[in-house]
Amino acid sequence: MMSVNGGGDYFKEWYSENADSLNEKRRQRYAEDPEYRKKIQESNARNRKVRRKISRAERRAEEKAKLVNVDKRPWRAVTAIVEVDGERVEAQVFTIGALAKALGCSVQVIRLWESKGVIPETPLRGSGGDRLYTPEFINMVREVLTSKGRLGRVSRTLPKGSKRKVVYAHNGGVVEVVMFRVGALADAIGRTAATIDQLEQRGVFPKTPFRASSTRYRLYTAEMIKVANKVFDSKRDPIRGDVWMEIRSEVKDGWEKLGVFGAQLVEK
Repeated sequence: MMSVNGGGDYFKEWYSENADSLNEKRRQRYAEDPEYRKKIQESNARNRKVRRKISRAERRAEEKAKLVNVDKRPWRAVTAIVEVDGERVEAQVFTIGALAKALGCSVQVIRLWESKGVIPETPLRGSGGDRLYTPEFINMVREVLTSKGRLGRVSRTLPKGSKRKVVYAHNGGVVEVVMFRVGALADAIGRTAATIDQLEQRGVFPKTPFRASSTRYRLYTAEMIKVANKVFDSKRDPIRGDVWMEIRSEVKDGWEKLGVFGAQLVEK
């Protein structure tokens, strides 16, 4: 009997690996099924209405928080006037969405951790009640979660992998190496498998050349994971939008030095 423990992580990894085929089926059904198309269009219209409403509410909250300048990058970096020891100073802060991205989890998980006392609440709040975080506070939260085993970092031991035969272009010989699925990479860099899928789609993280022929699961060698781990650890958290291309370049360069881009799996 299959255990349900860890089912959420399994589903996330399964969805990450099969998202392309599922989306293709949805697109085909959208083109061929008028009732399904109408249902999707109505749903999209409702979602747009909700997003516009939320966006207006966020803008009002930001104005009340006396924002000086709003950075429109996805990380929502904001320059705000904050009060420190009775003195008002200008500081760069981040929204709860930025904290969630830095930790590789959802906003809902952040709020749950706060309510249960897993992480401390930020002392900075806009007048509308929106949470604001300094870079130092985000680093502190990461350290707290790492110490409690909630985040995977360098010190984590890689899970048990599977042996695969690989032909490297630089020597032409068959080499047997241990490979790991995307969950191991995600755990090592403190993200989720779904986040890695999103990073690949945005073109800010290189795709592994190794894919299992039957399941299409992404596969990585331990050396590839160490390269990515080292690159992520060298960047300050939270990672700004303009740093992602640096990460992609450094990870890709590291993988190229390993010779993986010219390599091929030898299927059983």
